[in-house]
Amino acid sequence: MNETELVQFCSEIRYLVVDEYQQAFVFKTLRETADMIGVNYTTISKKLNGDALCVVTSKASGCSYVVTKLSSTSSS
Repeated sequence: MNETELVQFCSEIRYLVVDEYQQAFVFKTLRETADMIGVNYTTISKKLNGDALCVVTSKASGCSYVVTKLSSTSSS
């Protein structure tokens, strides 16, 4: 991956997720986030509404996650 591709990839990241084991993951969409952590995207969206971050728990795995929406920045 060259420098331009890396910058493009980073500019598309919208969500940061940290699990209870302190592992961090990044996602481009809320649906992609939801699929990976096993929590409905509407649940995450409702909990994030107006808040900087939220904590959600997967019913399937019982694992807790902190989800935050990253600020979108435009690149030159």
